[in-house]
Amino acid sequence: MALSGKRLQPDLAHKDVGLPEIAMKHQSPLLAVAGLLALRAFATQACAEPALPVFDPANFVPGAAIDHPYLPLKPGFRSESLGLRRADDGTSVEERTVLAYGGVGPTLAGVVSTVLSDEVRDGGVLVEQTLDYFAQDRQGNVWYLGEDSVEITHDAKGGVTGKDSTGSWHAGVNGALPGYAMPAAPKPGLAYQQEHAPADKALDQAEIAGVDGTLTIGGQVYEHVLSIFESTPLEPGAAEMKYYAPGVGVIRVEEGLDKTRANPAMHFDLVPG
Repeated sequence: MALSGKRLQPDLAHKDVGLPEIAMKHQSPLLAVAGLLALRAFATQACAEPALPVFDPANFVPGAAIDHPYLPLKPGFRSESLGLRRADDGTSVEERTVLAYGGVGPTLAGVVSTVLSDEVRDGGVLVEQTLDYFAQDRQGNVWYLGEDSVEITHDAKGGVTGKDSTGSWHAGVNGALPGYAMPAAPKPGLAYQQEHAPADKALDQAEIAGVDGTLTIGGQVYEHVLSIFESTPLEPGAAEMKYYAPGVGVIRVEEGLDKTRANPAMHFDLVPG
């Protein structure tokens, strides 16, 4: 799902040994680590195949606000997340993602969408630019209606050498069907498709891995944290875990997880502001 773009596998070889401080509320630091391991242990359990939610355009109010506590997308929304990758020469390179409310979007599959702008910069150079389209139904589920995404490649001097829009898709076009960006009532083990656009090579899926956790980032403590595991059958080895805080949205993304859904190769943390 394009909240972190199509980049489910980071382009680096090192392992990020830092673990987020996550646990259930009121636990000691030792139990905090145990809480993280418990969440990830749950995430490795076998769950049902991700279902494609039933979509009905009549179940939407045109122009309805997206006010889901874990995915608030309102005028003025903006967030930045920061991660570091190791370059070939051993130096650290900053990767920064900026998400921002983009206003009213196109009508897709009969539903008026809301735009989320997503830009990724590597060492200050723009490498991915995406417009994601969402809508919230009457029950409070947030749907993912499509994206226009471009990955940009550069030469050693920073000049643009190519642009790739593979993975861009619109609900209702080329047989593409929307899925959940965020279910109204997330529960552990709930598995669902976020998008179903095989003709456009877009088949992201998700599973609720944990709820009501506590995550500390840069000294800021977030409670009632929701963790969601994301993958795609198009890249069997690609996997990431996203952490959401109520009223904030995404606060951490772990990329390049191993088969146990742990040991991320890289992570991105929300920049306070």
